[in-house]
Amino acid sequence: MATTKFMTVEDLWEIDDDLNQHELIHGELHTVPPAGGDHGVINGELGRHIANHVAAHELGRVYQGETGFTVARNPDTNLAPDIAFVHRDRVIRTPDHRGFLNQAPDLAVEIHSPTQSLRHAQRKMEIYRESGVRMGWLVHPYRRTITVYRPERDPIVLGTDDILDGEDVLPGFMLKVGDLFII
Repeated sequence: MATTKFMTVEDLWEIDDDLNQHELIHGELHTVPPAGGDHGVINGELGRHIANHVAAHELGRVYQGETGFTVARNPDTNLAPDIAFVHRDRVIRTPDHRGFLNQAPDLAVEIHSPTQSLRHAQRKMEIYRESGVRMGWLVHPYRRTITVYRPERDPIVLGTDDILDGEDVLPGFMLKVGDLFII
């Protein structure tokens, strides 16, 4: 009987071979090529809105893309949301800030890109929900929608006339979905 050797978070940390982003899902390496310009603009805009709100209300810490969050062990899962938020009461403060964060964020945002299948992005949102993420937003630039994921609730799709609400995760945060799609 053949056995599969799964990668660990420590193995992932040692990868230094290209410009791609790598994530682990249940011990299996997934490579994501760099995203395009539309993705970057939306990431910057939404990240700016979230970061400004978090700073103004001293809610916690915002992490931009490529920050690895280890959300499961044995087999290891380490994901890098495009934008993440961790509430101030959960921010891990250690003397050594190198390495991945060993926790799930409170908010995980994924922006769908043509370099990644929609199925893969949806799978990541489900993994976030299972790992304790309190809210996930899957932004779909070409449909101009945002799908909101919450634990134990069905996903809700918001269109350009709807308001993206931070609810209890980002209290007071509100953004008209259409205002995000300036491209």
